[in-house]
Amino acid sequence: MKKILFIGLLVLFLVSCTSIQEDVMISSIPQEQAVEISKIEEKIANMDASFILEKNIPTEKDFLQIHKSIQQAMGDINLMTAAQARLLALEGRVYFAEGQKNKAKDCYLTAESTYKGDVQTVILGSRLGLVENMESQRTVATDKPLILLESAIQSFSKGNYVEAVAKFDEAFISLEDFYQQAYGEVRNQAWKMRNIDSSDNADILGKEKITLMETLLLTQANTDFLFNFVGSKKLSNNELFSKVLGSGLLEATNPTVSDSATKNLEKDTYLTRILAARFLWNLRKSRFVNDSKSYAKEFEAAGFSPINDVAVDNQDFDAVVGCVENEIMELVDGINFYPEETIEGIEFKTCLDKLKKVVR
Repeated sequence: MKKILFIGLLVLFLVSCTSIQEDVMISSIPQEQAVEISKIEEKIANMDASFILEKNIPTEKDFLQIHKSIQQAMGDINLMTAAQARLLALEGRVYFAEGQKNKAKDCYLTAESTYKGDVQTVILGSRLGLVENMESQRTVATDKPLILLESAIQSFSKGNYVEAVAKFDEAFISLEDFYQQAYGEVRNQAWKMRNIDSSDNADILGKEKITLMETLLLTQANTDFLFNFVGSKKLSNNELFSKVLGSGLLEATNPTVSDSATKNLEKDTYLTRILAARFLWNLRKSRFVNDSKSYAKEFEAAGFSPINDVAVDNQDFDAVVGCVENEIMELVDGINFYPEETIEGIEFKTCLDKLKKVVR
């Protein structure tokens, strides 16, 4: 009986020690130091999100400023070991973003030996491939949302968008507001792409703006609209673009000058909303060859344009009005079309899906 009681007390003691150790970890970074570190974490979160979204990528000057902030914080003579480890891990994350993986690894190893269980060290180790399972690592309970956030980012990168959205939403509840401000757009991108097969042009679909070449690749992969123009033979990108360019699918629907509207179009030309309307409407016309309806003539007679920022004499007037009327595209704010704005990959895919319903 005494033996059983002794074992029970020993188990309770060990559990208590673990709890005490976690409590020590929670309070091991003084509030003043934690505030300074949080400011650095905010900068790194914004940096990280910009790389994921592939926009507003930090410059060398931006990286230097973050390094400087970290070094200044490291100069505090009263810095606790837990804070030292956190700052080392954060510096490693900056080096990792810069592509300096050896320096990032050095930071990880030093941070890991300085203080066990720091959450930023675990995240850095995961990105370096040195930590296989973040969830199994012992970290402070209050830092678990950061592990969840990192898991959400990994799910996003793998194309598991539904899973990513759920993890982002759960993590944001417990994290400081700046994390949602930094990664909110990544979460929203995952929501837009939640019904997309991760193997099906996910790299193009996730882009904020796409080129004409990417437009054709999306069209070819998701519809049969190009079959009559390019056939079933596997073509190189140059061959595909050349065939489509010569097919008339990129010609203006209401040419007002003798010069071809395609003369300045290249594979790397970004798809604007008016170019998208032109291409989509020409695809629609290719399925309804006997439809001679002219919106331009109709509204010229009426003396006005139904769309605020697309004039009746615009060389793609029929395309814009036709796409809006047939609900293939929308007026952004209910009034304007914003013809020169670029279009997202997922948005163009949605337009293709709507066009399929129109012509089926």
